[in-house]
Amino acid sequence: MRLMIVAVVAFCASSLAEHVSAQPAPSFQARCSELRESMKALAGREERELVTIEVVGELQIVREQNGLVFLGLCGPPDPHVLCITYEANGREVGERVLVIGGIHPAGEDFIQLDPCLHHTPTAEDKN
Repeated sequence: MRLMIVAVVAFCASSLAEHVSAQPAPSFQARCSELRESMKALAGREERELVTIEVVGELQIVREQNGLVFLGLCGPPDPHVLCITYEANGREVGERVLVIGGIHPAGEDFIQLDPCLHHTPTAEDKN
């Protein structure tokens, strides 16, 4: 009987894990040049709820400080994007990356993504 209960609990837990996420699915993926228009489409949702986005661009800043890593991409005339994460994973300035994270807007020219993940864009991502 105990074995049956353990099996049922394990099955339920694995089923829930497939449907539960720490963050919502990204609202959009944008290149730096598309970011300002894509943000307008959110119509202020990012001020009221957790909204995640994906941004593809070239790294302009890679800085490690106090256990955090700051990845900066995009810039004028597009909004600056700052990805705050924990590992640089060998990223270098000039490298093309995709960052994904929760938006913390700070004006129309600066977007902070925290928490943020990063990886090399794939063929399915905007390049």
